[in-house]
Amino acid sequence: MTEIRFYQLQRTPLERALPKLLEKVLESGARAVVMVGSEERLAALDASLWTYDPNAFLPHGASRDGRAEEQPIWLTTSDENPNRAGVLVLADGARSDLVARYDKCLEILDGNDAEAGAASRERWRADRHARPATLLPSPGELNLVDVLREDIWLAWPVDVVCRPDCKGLCPVCGCNRNQGDCHCARGDADHPFAALGRIKFD
Repeated sequence: MTEIRFYQLQRTPLERALPKLLEKVLESGARAVVMVGSEERLAALDASLWTYDPNAFLPHGASRDGRAEEQPIWLTTSDENPNRAGVLVLADGARSDLVARYDKCLEILDGNDAEAGAASRERWRADRHARPATLLPSPGELNLVDVLREDIWLAWPVDVVCRPDCKGLCPVCGCNRNQGDCHCARGDADHPFAALGRIKFD
């Protein structure tokens, strides 16, 4: 069964987030098809995958490049898998009828578009219930700890503060700095990175 993951982008544009995701795909030894909703978006991603890092690039191709079967990453607006990829990346509102043919499907959502995100989740929920159940061998055990942990972290807000001007808690004594100063030295030795301050350079 295809593993489906969602990634919500709220502050990072797709052109910056996608390269990092594709780096992980290639590191795993897999190939990817990136399906987007428009030719304009495809052209923007095509350029960004070559230039996102001054010291690196992601080898990829699109229909104008040809030799699809040789491309580790294939950019397209069509529902196709010409490079025999195991990972499908959906972005920019793209939808595929071939999801079941991939090992993984990564859908990148605009976190600022709540309606689109809800619609996408409902679509996957309906598709999952429409599939026949997969039975585990007996006796069988399914460990969901890692999956649940990842989903929780992905859903957690990036900045967890009580208000924009929150001063936070003291990492040494736990005092609420909004209610007063605890007078703890900011360079306390039990800080996890305190040892870095003792490094000397010639």
